[in-house]
Amino acid sequence: MKEEKQTKMKKSTKYLLIGTLVLFLSILGASVAYYLARVSGNLSGRAAGTELAINVEKLSSKATGDLIPLDNDLETLNLAAAGYDNKGACVDINGYSVCQIYHITLTNNGSVPLTVNGTVTLSGQNVPNIDCATMTNPTTVANNNSCMGGNVFVSGDTLNANDHNDYYVMVYINNLDEPQYDSGEFNGVVTFTTEDGRKVKGRFTKPFNLVEHIEELYDLNGGTTDNKTAKTIVTNNEIEYNYATSVGLMNDRLGGTTTSLDGGNIRYYGESPNNYIDIGDKTEVPVEQGNWGPTFSQIGITVLTPTECLDVSSQLGITDESVAQNSSYSTVEEFCSVSEIPAGTPILWRIIGVFDGKLRIMREESIGNYSWDTSASDINNGMGVNEWSQADLMKLLNPGHNNELVGGSLYYNSQSGTCYNGQNNSTTECDFTNSGLSNDAKEYIIDQTLYLGGIPDNNIYVNQLYNYERGTTIFDHNNNDCEGQNKICNDTVARTLSWTGKVGLMYPSDYQYSLDLSICKDTARDNAGCSSNSWMPNTFTITPYNDLASQVTGAVFNAVGGIDTFDSSIGVINPTLLLDSSVLAESGNGSKTQPYVLTQ
Repeated sequence: MKEEKQTKMKKSTKYLLIGTLVLFLSILGASVAYYLARVSGNLSGRAAGTELAINVEKLSSKATGDLIPLDNDLETLNLAAAGYDNKGACVDINGYSVCQIYHITLTNNGSVPLTVNGTVTLSGQNVPNIDCATMTNPTTVANNNSCMGGNVFVSGDTLNANDHNDYYVMVYINNLDEPQYDSGEFNGVVTFTTEDGRKVKGRFTKPFNLVEHIEELYDLNGGTTDNKTAKTIVTNNEIEYNYATSVGLMNDRLGGTTTSLDGGNIRYYGESPNNYIDIGDKTEVPVEQGNWGPTFSQIGITVLTPTECLDVSSQLGITDESVAQNSSYSTVEEFCSVSEIPAGTPILWRIIGVFDGKLRIMREESIGNYSWDTSASDINNGMGVNEWSQADLMKLLNPGHNNELVGGSLYYNSQSGTCYNGQNNSTTECDFTNSGLSNDAKEYIIDQTLYLGGIPDNNIYVNQLYNYERGTTIFDHNNNDCEGQNKICNDTVARTLSWTGKVGLMYPSDYQYSLDLSICKDTARDNAGCSSNSWMPNTFTITPYNDLASQVTGAVFNAVGGIDTFDSSIGVINPTLLLDSSVLAESGNGSKTQPYVLTQ
């Protein structure tokens, strides 16, 4: 929680908008220590015996700072809803946040109409002047009467069967024009009640630390602080593991080496845990504006506002003439005033777990089939070298390799070009402009150190995999069985035990720990039919096979359903990232339809 402090409020100051409009927003030299209300986006309840459901969405995405007081006359509230000079709703002339706007959707999934009343409550410590106003639409405040508490927010509305109603609320701090102390954080609840008294509730919530949230889920196993649910002990290879079964989390005990059952990494396991996360990556949506709109997509920019549209048009040298030739509009200004380049569909990632207080995540969908590494035909029979620090795939995924003739940093830079994808340095055309890492995503990424110890065999248990990965066994050019395997092992590359960088791959043990070990009790090779008990995809791992110079490990969905070894020349790629312990989620419950959404 942010440290609370008391700040005396100054009387509101009035600033001019463009033209003749005056924005009566209260401006301070410094903002109050006040937490933003954030929408959870979660279905908080369902009216008993009905199909009445509610969803709450925060619309004022540009208002990201602490709230400062706002005069509650109707004209000021409406100007606040519009925001100042295209800075966004609820943002004043100095960039301060003065309100938050929420869209509330009430849905009747039943077969009969329902009549409902609605109320809003806002509560919290040290926020005595928090208030709200009813809006007729996202930009218009209906009146300056408080919509809180005993005041009925919605009265006698009829909700038809298989239909929904939309409502809008503005939340703000009421300016008293005198010293006041609003220095805490609040929670908001909107409640709808049917005529016969059944209720459904939706909540506004503050951002939450995602690492702490997952640790709490594991600690409580879905229970409460005063009523923790007992964990389940699962034994594999004579090692006991703690399982929080109701939330799909387990503790790996650092490969079974810790005394405490809770002394290791917390991981998601099983077929379908709620571990989806949205870190800001988006796929571009084609723009139906002639041949001109897609130009934005070609340079990897998503234009969301008219102002941003004008800025990017200027950068690209787009003129009124080119707009007139390639669209139904006459000028750039006209196009930008009525057009919005879609934000795209989120590219989802999955949370592997909490490691040393940080989040490791894996891209849900593969970025394609590419070489882990490849080589000329006279080096390791053209199959590549299983040393990650110099691998072709490492250079494709990570920054700093722009000078490579093939593949270098294309995924990290969201660019297109030529990539390796086969034996003997084979290549293919690749395009990551819509699937590479976004600038938003890069702000959350921190360096990760990955261990490169090799495994000698896949007929070993998960704890043994974990320890080999972090061990000192690596490929030795002078002691290997290449001859017996009919393989050529003639590279001269020294193998290393670790690598530090931005984008990596999962370990074999990550896949094995993602299995439900209460069902999948055997070795990595012999967990027959167990692929359905893991949420992870079949994909390359970062771990080499230490008896051969070119082979690496991967997870496979076949009759074995475990870990196997492969030539590194081509395979499925699902990158992994490490996120700092301080990352905040503004909404979500980890399900695919409501993933955790990160916020700055």
